[in-house]
Amino acid sequence: MGYRTVTERSLEEIDPADWDRLVHGPGSTPMTHGFLRALERTGCVGPGTGWSSAPIVVEHEGAIVGAAAGWFKDHSMGEFVYDWSWAAAAERLGSGWYPKLIVASPFTPVTGARLLTGPATGGEAREAVASALLGAVEARAREAGCCGAHLLFCTEQEAELARGHGWLVVPQIQHHFLNAGYGTFDDWLATLRSKRRRNIRRERRRIAEDGWQVRIRRGHEVDEMGRARMHEWYARTVDQFMWGRRYLNRAFFDVLIGELGDRVLVVEASRDNAPPMAGALALCDAHGIQGRYWGSEESVDLLHFEVCYHALVEEGIRRGVTVVEFGHGGAQKALRGFTPTATWSAHLVFDPVMREVLHRHFLAVEEEVRAVVGSGPER
Repeated sequence: MGYRTVTERSLEEIDPADWDRLVHGPGSTPMTHGFLRALERTGCVGPGTGWSSAPIVVEHEGAIVGAAAGWFKDHSMGEFVYDWSWAAAAERLGSGWYPKLIVASPFTPVTGARLLTGPATGGEAREAVASALLGAVEARAREAGCCGAHLLFCTEQEAELARGHGWLVVPQIQHHFLNAGYGTFDDWLATLRSKRRRNIRRERRRIAEDGWQVRIRRGHEVDEMGRARMHEWYARTVDQFMWGRRYLNRAFFDVLIGELGDRVLVVEASRDNAPPMAGALALCDAHGIQGRYWGSEESVDLLHFEVCYHALVEEGIRRGVTVVEFGHGGAQKALRGFTPTATWSAHLVFDPVMREVLHRHFLAVEEEVRAVVGSGPER
């Protein structure tokens, strides 16, 4: 079967319907044309950001059958794979790490398909298209003089396919809520040991007794004031950390909700009938909810856990989704009984010496991660 590879300079050059026809499965919202174009249209990626759009499509008989959201990078900010030590090692070896070509959803550590092939594509054809995309990504990276190519937060199946094509694979750990068919929040609590169960109930009761009300709004219910508040909360959180960086501007929140509608959820917390003072933005699809940005106008003990974890777990149970993701960071999530889950990335490193260094390191990391995941949640 003959495939033709086409490289574009922007998502703008690709018909949204053609792109979104390929997007499916868990964690699909951050890979939609609307999400990626919202980043482009508002300048969160593009000139001056270190993120240069380089989408790749595969065509067959004049139709787009595969796509990958590629980005040329000259830094590692906003990726959440934390490859700075690898970059430093590459510099010491004289091979370099930048520029690089990554396939990812910018600023979004959510697992999902990165080699987009569409739900209607059969098994063998899907693998053939995905393999063609891997080859196109490698070719594009080499043509541009990159030091390597990288798939970030891809599925495990994609990681194994890439491994078969000579890429290096390494996992990380996140902690997710996995829905085992619970009917209520209390059904899930019943699976935890009594001490954890009591602590969570005590925390939720304290938030309620302090007068806080938490409400989840769907995208179409979030007005301009609500979008402005969400950006302000996000900015406050970023600014608290010396390494924080405001990747997302005010316009992004307007365009995002306009593009995605009810695939965006905003959790708002208010007290005494006053306007909301804290909140979180999440993405959702038919399979899951992905918590993304949080912030508050004041420091309130325990409110973060209610808004970012417990409210989304309740919503996930109500919707009957299979997973709720809370992003990176694990200690506080492990203590709440969430399940350690491997996230995957694949790396094609062109320098043979650096490749061998990383190969040994990645094998050790994979062994450690599989052991943690195999041990299950701390319940």
